[in-house]
Amino acid sequence: MHKNIQRQAGLRGHFDRLQGEVAIKATDTQAEVTLEFLGGKLLVHDGIPKRPDLMIWGPQTALLQSRAFLRGRVRIKGRALLLKPLLLPRLLQLMSAVEPAGVEEASEQLVTLREE
Repeated sequence: MHKNIQRQAGLRGHFDRLQGEVAIKATDTQAEVTLEFLGGKLLVHDGIPKRPDLMIWGPQTALLQSRAFLRGRVRIKGRALLLKPLLLPRLLQLMSAVEPAGVEEASEQLVTLREE
């Protein structure tokens, strides 16, 4: 994600405005990770907090494809849908810029988290 943000100037603005915790769970591998966006900074935590702003879950391959969100292969819930309505669209914009090589790398990282 970092490389894509650096390459595409328009994405930097989306990233800089992201605020909130996004928990992601791969239902097929049971990998769990939380992305904590802090307005231009990203912290990655293993596991899921009690009340993330957004909870996203689905098969691992679907989680790494932004179009899977639109096709209903990925589930989303959380208070941010009402309280932080721009969090999800900005996140999807960033995810749509991930190149195929980036998807493979992210997939390997999710598997590694599960194995540890």
